[in-house]
Amino acid sequence: MDKKNRMSWPDIMSKIGNYKPMIYYRSCTWKPPDSRRIKCNTDGASRERNVQDVLIETDSRGLKKIIQKEWKVPWELVERMEEIRDIMLLTVTIITHTYKEGYGLADCIANISIEGQTSHEYHSFHELAVRARQVLNTEKAKVPVLHKKTSKINHQ
Repeated sequence: MDKKNRMSWPDIMSKIGNYKPMIYYRSCTWKPPDSRRIKCNTDGASRERNVQDVLIETDSRGLKKIIQKEWKVPWELVERMEEIRDIMLLTVTIITHTYKEGYGLADCIANISIEGQTSHEYHSFHELAVRARQVLNTEKAKVPVLHKKTSKINHQ
């Protein structure tokens, strides 16, 4: 910052004191796929079950753009992206971005697996952990979860 644009300490404190962030909320609810499509967060379901119509939802806008060839693939992911794209050639695949709040159950189950460093397979509602059942019930009731985004401070 050059001398012309420097702010005095009282000016900085005044700016901070008067700062009111813009907060944006977006309602997020889980939407089930139509009856002929499977919805998943990984490519495993399409490969192992020979599914032909797949909807992949991700909370990573960057990953979606890489898979759809809108962004360049980081060298560390080249082999994995080639594998994903090869699988996509064998299926009707739609990739969408959603905020993490939009699929709380998947996020909850992933966190349970990460915390325990084990994989889980659930065959009934009662096998789910209590917190996963709570999330599932909230999603079944179509109660929206709010995605919150705040604006950044302008340094001018």
